[in-house]
Amino acid sequence: MKASIAILLLGLFMLSAASAETLRSTTSAQVIDDSDDTRQYRYFTGLMASPRATPRQRFGVGVGYHKLEDRAGEDDFRLARFDHEYEPGENTGLHSSLSVLDGAQWSPVLGGTRLTHRFSPKVYGEVSAERDYVDTVTAIENRWDLKSYSASLDYGPLGDWTLVGGYTFQDIGDGNDRDIYVARVIHDFPWWSPLVVEGRSRALRSDFNARGYFSPLELDEHLLQATFRRPVLDGDWFVSARLGAGVQRINSGDTENLFDMEVEWRGWFNDHWGLEANASCRNTVEFFARGAGEGYRYCQAHAAIMRSW
Repeated sequence: MKASIAILLLGLFMLSAASAETLRSTTSAQVIDDSDDTRQYRYFTGLMASPRATPRQRFGVGVGYHKLEDRAGEDDFRLARFDHEYEPGENTGLHSSLSVLDGAQWSPVLGGTRLTHRFSPKVYGEVSAERDYVDTVTAIENRWDLKSYSASLDYGPLGDWTLVGGYTFQDIGDGNDRDIYVARVIHDFPWWSPLVVEGRSRALRSDFNARGYFSPLELDEHLLQATFRRPVLDGDWFVSARLGAGVQRINSGDTENLFDMEVEWRGWFNDHWGLEANASCRNTVEFFARGAGEGYRYCQAHAAIMRSW
């Protein structure tokens, strides 16, 4: 059940307060809960600076705390994180992070880097490499890390359509290697700009059925999502809501229904204070919960307060 801290530095917001800032603080909290008696708590506070002498670079440092509880027990980590963002040109970005964790069972060093580039107005690509932990108590006690190597390419818009293809190779500390393939088709409606519809197919192939985390030999998903998003309150705030439904098949077995929903609210109270909050619920998640069906639910809520100077 891989879960993101989901801290969005408000440069992604494209809102007015971010345009001239040199320093930003972020304090966030996230709670994750599922119907298999698993619960996670994640907290983080940090600073991101953009020195005037190097306007194309940003440097960040922060501390946090993770706690995980499931039927196998509980574990927690204290962490220190360092971030660096660099834009060598208008169309290229490099984002890197390094996290030093301290836990009773294990104290790994984690991190990742992502390179993005817009080749043309219609072609955008990303490559990334990351080392993380598998967030189940069994995996942490066995010190199973997760190394991921990904690439994706967006092509569009082609009229009102965008095509996306991606591939990820994962090497897990128990010896399990996995290939993940993703294809997406995104459609914007010119007659009603707040609405976006996306079709997504995803396939997973693993070396073996894992124990201690969810990773079947084969998993195939097909999902249709509709997202409504628009600025509100004079453009200082942004709201979105997403609903999705689809099907999932595991190891060529029976097909199970999928659902996915999320709401989000983010923006600025004034020139210096901002908020991001989101909540979501689904009946499967990435590849670290378990398959859909049998009444399974996975829900999370996240909130972050930003201060800009």
